Amino acid sequence: MKNFADVIRLPAPHKEKVELNNLASRAQMIMSSISEEANVKIQLNRDENEVVLFCDPHQIQQVLIIQRYILVHMYVL
Repeated sequence: MKNFADVIRLPAPHKEKVELNNLASRAQMIMSSISEEANVKIQLNRDENEVVLFCDPHQIQQVLIIQRYILVHMYVL
């Protein structure tokens, strides 16, 4: 695992207050064409309340996109 960490260096996080529902919606929008091509429906259930995180929004969005990508391709295989 250390060798992998040496190869893949993430940039330092730039943390800020982020609203999770909006971040998840943007990630879903980015992945919508891929999931439609695979005929996979991914449903986002937004929380009625505002959910605020203190995080790097770009890194969290990447995690959400990768997670959705994996889900889509699990059902295609």
